[in-house]
Amino acid sequence: MVIKSAINGLDLAARNWRMTLVVYAANLFVMLLVVLALKATLFGELELRGVSDQMLEGLDITLLADFSYARANLSQYVGVGLSLLFAYTLGSVLLSGGVWGTLRRSYLEHEEYQEKFSLRKFFSDEFSVAVFLSEKFSLQYFFSDCGRYVKSFFKLFLLFIALLVLPLAVLIVGIVAGATAGAVTEVPATLLTLSGIFGALVLFAYLQMSFDYARLKIIDGERGAWRAVRWGVGLVLRKLRIVSGLFLFYTAILAIITFLYFKVVFVIDIRHGHEVLAMFIFQQLYVLGKIVVRHSLLASEICFSESLPAPLPVSPKRAAVKSVKPVSAFPTVLPATGDARQPQPTETPEQAAVPVFAAEAGVAKAFALETNETSERQKSERQKTNETPEADEGVKGGLKKEKSPEDDASLDDFRNFP
Repeated sequence: MVIKSAINGLDLAARNWRMTLVVYAANLFVMLLVVLALKATLFGELELRGVSDQMLEGLDITLLADFSYARANLSQYVGVGLSLLFAYTLGSVLLSGGVWGTLRRSYLEHEEYQEKFSLRKFFSDEFSVAVFLSEKFSLQYFFSDCGRYVKSFFKLFLLFIALLVLPLAVLIVGIVAGATAGAVTEVPATLLTLSGIFGALVLFAYLQMSFDYARLKIIDGERGAWRAVRWGVGLVLRKLRIVSGLFLFYTAILAIITFLYFKVVFVIDIRHGHEVLAMFIFQQLYVLGKIVVRHSLLASEICFSESLPAPLPVSPKRAAVKSVKPVSAFPTVLPATGDARQPQPTETPEQAAVPVFAAEAGVAKAFALETNETSERQKSERQKTNETPEADEGVKGGLKKEKSPEDDASLDDFRNFP
């Protein structure tokens, strides 16, 4: 399951390479804004104090003095930096809605992700370069998803910060207290610090996985941010082995990319313009690589979540308890014995409902047969007496007439007949 979801995620992210370029362009635009905003700070205040020259000479006590002296002039840029940080965070939350919506839509449009996985099929001609180039991408749908989910995703972001900051504060307080008590109890402060860092990383990874699946739940139609978080936490707990396997797989890829980036950066000696350009290119490739890894992780999580069986709306035990015996206008009589039906104590409501319907069908059939026999009998009697409904009406009408003198005379003649 981990291998299938990981490879399908890589394929799904590669198909949406146009979306990756859009997100990268947005990151590049924000970075250029930050550089332009801090240009006056980096080349104005610090350069006048000679701080940049002293940084190249190594550690110097006068560096701290110069930086403290220039801090008054740098304070005006703190507000600008915080504003840019907030704008970058809001932009990331805004773009994440488009990323999730595009990946989910692309997954539903391709049936091969929902079929049985096969490496031979994966490396066949179906997954050629032409297929990736022909993949459709709509900026209108992308930005529409951004606006649709920005409110819910921002709520998730605030919940993520709250759930991450509070435990981290407790960890920091515990580390400080443990390091302070280490002089008496001889507990190594380094061990406490490392354990705290490890706990913080585990907490961050767990919350990151849980909130990723919470965002997917919101994409599915869930409106409550807290209910989506509870669903994501429950899914990670139930499928911890697979979910953590996917997360560690892409974390390892990101670690390798980061290692190679810093390996190259430390080799480049920045003294000329072309070296600065090379540094900038490697830095942008590193940013692009991080975006690709992130999108691949999201795509793998979508493939894994969609492959899970759909949960039943109501558990069988709850359905058995809440089921009600149907009420019928027919008596519950067994057609074979004619005895009134008595439900058994070990019988479930679903099993008890079957004989009830059988008895109802038997009574209805008997009633229909009896009605047919009555109509046939009346018809045969009419044929014997050669009577019709009109004659019956005439007879009934004649009985209502008053007796005439002629009728009495004819009756006397009939009586005096020898």
